[in-house]
Parts: sequence; C-alpha cells; structure tokens
Amino acid sequence: MPAELYTPEVADILPSKRHVAFRAGHKGLPGPDDPMYAPLAAAYREGTRLIAPRGAWLTMPVGPSDPALAGNLRRPQKGVGSYAGTLPAEFAGVTEVTLGATTVGPALDDAIAAAMDAGRQLPGVLLDAFGSEAVEGVSEALDAMLRARHGRGTRRFSPGYGDLSILENAAILSRLGIDFVTANSATGILHPRKSTVFLIGWFEEEKTT
Repeated sequence: MPAELYTPEVADILPSKRHVAFRAGHKGLPGPDDPMYAPLAAAYREGTRLIAPRGAWLTMPVGPSDPALAGNLRRPQKGVGSYAGTLPAEFAGVTEVTLGATTVGPALDDAIAAAMDAGRQLPGVLLDAFGSEAVEGVSEALDAMLRARHGRGTRRFSPGYGDLSILENAAILSRLGIDFVTANSATGILHPRKSTVFLIGWFEEEKTT
C-alpha cells in the first residue's frame, strides 16, 4: 500500500512572526525601532521563499502484541497486523495507526548552514527558528486533516520523545517508502533537518444503537 502525499500551499502553513521571534529567544514581536525588527523580517521573507512543504502518510490496521495490555499504559510494544513496528505505550487499544512525515525541504537547511558558516549567526538563528515553526505548521495542518477523517485518536507522537526511540524514524520512513525525508539508521537524525516523523493511533468508533 503506497503512502498518500500531502502538498499544502506555503501560505497555509506559514508561522507567525511572533512565534518565530519566540523560537529564536526574543521575548516578543519586535517593533520597528527594535534592532531585531529588520533581521526578523528579512529571515521571514527568505524562509518563505525557500521552503517547499510536503508530507506523506499511511494508515493501516494494528493491534497490541499482547492483548492483555490493551488499555494499560505500561511499556512500548510491537504492533501486529499490517504494522509491526514499535508502538508507544499510550497506543494500547488502538485499532489503526497512521505513519506520517513532513518537511519544508532541503533549501532552508542549506541557507541556515551557509549563514552559520559565514559567521552570520543572527540570520542563521532566525532562519532556523523559522524552519522549526514552519515544519510544525505542516505537521499541524496534516494532523488536522487526519483527525477530520479518522475521529478519536492519540496525540501525534514523534520518535525521540517519550518512550519511542528516535531510531524508529528509519523504520517508519522505510514503511512510508518516500525519498524526500530520510533518517540516519545509526542515529535516527532526519534529513532535511526541518522534518518530522510521527505516529497517530486511532481508536475504534463506538457504535450506537
């Protein structure tokens, strides 16, 4: 089963300048007289020009490897059924799982690296903050679309947080079968850097009589 692709419009996933400023460590949105104002505006324009938001997802049936653990949040466990990868403990009781990945593309990574290599730290930091907020915007937009389709589910869960190893990134991406996001099999680090990999578990809808 091939992954489905998601290509939102840039305008639909752009972060606010306030969020970018916060991410970069600024206390608030700088005003015109603030020394941060012009660099933030320039980084925002450059980031908007460079990003190419994309995503992919695949939903498949799944069950706990130990049915006795259903509903009991004890430990991660292997799924059974169509998806046999490791599931977070809080996925106990889900009947389907969505594997997903999002990115804003490699061009922004290159611009961040070029700025840092040239000693232009502030533009590099601001572009980095923009990229982090932008890829979160892609993930949130895809998340909302999936929840509208599937109903009640778990939170969006990325490897490297909680009880799911970052090394699961490579396994999830392999199952998705995409080439625009990759993971180092030894470290789990993603490329492009401004990318995410995630799982969402879905519960069976209760039937009413």
